[in-house]
Amino acid sequence: MPTTLKSALTPLALACGLAASAGVHAGPLAEMSAEAKDAYREGLIWATYATSESLDSFALDVEVEGNTATLEGEVESVIERRLAERIALGTEGIDKVVNRIRVEPDLVIVAATLAPQRSFARMVGDAAITAKIDSLLLWNEYTDGLDINVETVDGKVTLTGVADTRNSRKMADRLARAVAGVREVDNRLSIDENAEGQVAVADDGDGVMSDSWISAKVRSTLRYAGDISDYDIHVEAEDGTVMLSGQVDSDRERRLAIELAQGVRGVQSVDARGLTAS
Repeated sequence: MPTTLKSALTPLALACGLAASAGVHAGPLAEMSAEAKDAYREGLIWATYATSESLDSFALDVEVEGNTATLEGEVESVIERRLAERIALGTEGIDKVVNRIRVEPDLVIVAATLAPQRSFARMVGDAAITAKIDSLLLWNEYTDGLDINVETVDGKVTLTGVADTRNSRKMADRLARAVAGVREVDNRLSIDENAEGQVAVADDGDGVMSDSWISAKVRSTLRYAGDISDYDIHVEAEDGTVMLSGQVDSDRERRLAIELAQGVRGVQSVDARGLTAS
């Protein structure tokens, strides 16, 4: 089924359609056979992907057996991979996700032409916010390796877990607030000075902080920030020094761009002489 047609259908209709194609009746969930329930949940997860502006361009496969969903396919970045997993975990009856989705940064995708359903867009938008904050925490030298859980409901972000210093707690809050779409942050992080943060290996397959890794993460960090017009910012990295050039809308945006770039793991210094404010 073409992506554009999938996006025009309701997720419930898609779920029922998939169940019907498996030869089972999609009646009330409690009255379904185990096979019907699996097919229904597969359809619901797949349909949510189809109505997501972040995922509907990718060919993703879903297989449900009991309370376990297995995901396969290819996406462009770790953000989409995490988002797909969170959507599956948010489906009623799914307690475990086996995520076999591969990250292919050079994947060529076709943009969706129809907007997602509003009710599902809200849920998917929250999951996207959570995935972006998770990534920023992982990439930042003050928060990587810390046990921080992120939950988002209607744009309100709740941070729970443990920070090792007041500075890392403050940075986690700062990173969460920087993400586009965040309306409020409830920072419930406790501070345990005996908790030693350790470098976490980025799960996009590149654990080496090369200049290409650094520049990619700085670009993504600036792109996720809601208060920065990153379209005119050019990022280069050489021997750990990040060069920012281009133009932003204000001095405040310029300072925020520098601050966020400085926090990325592996960045030794930031040269923003080429970045101007209009």
